[in-house]
Amino acid sequence: MISAVEDARRMWNPALGAMLLWKFAEAYASHAEQQVEVPFLLMFLALPVALHEETAEIAKSTNRPSGLRKFVGKFTSSSDSRRDELISLHLRCHRLRSLTMESLGVATRAEMLRVDFVKGVVVANGWKGEKDVPQGLRPMLGAVDRLGCWCSSLSPAEVSATLKVAF
Repeated sequence: MISAVEDARRMWNPALGAMLLWKFAEAYASHAEQQVEVPFLLMFLALPVALHEETAEIAKSTNRPSGLRKFVGKFTSSSDSRRDELISLHLRCHRLRSLTMESLGVATRAEMLRVDFVKGVVVANGWKGEKDVPQGLRPMLGAVDRLGCWCSSLSPAEVSATLKVAF
């Protein structure tokens, strides 16, 4: 019998993470007014949002033009249990750091992303595999697409303050 932890480990793998990080960076670049490079620290938000079912659903159901504050407002204006989901985002960011780093490694080796450690930024390369993504993973892509879009219009400090996440 497969335990829930083993099942999660199979699903939360660096290849899936690489795809989600690429989509986040691609969405950030395509919606940014000036800078197409994603500040490195913001990459640590994508997986904790996409790999958490309730957070991903709320992100996907929030319109792109609504922005990050509207996304956060959906947590704070509803039940206490939803408020806890947003509060736990900071903890999820820290718990998923190693998966994020492994996923960045996979994405750079596959040339989906380029990391400039001197500038502290990540750039999405033109990856053509998105059309082959299974239907079951598309909600996660939608969640990081919106998150990347919203983050592109704010500074990293504003994103951190809005989401109550410290890097």
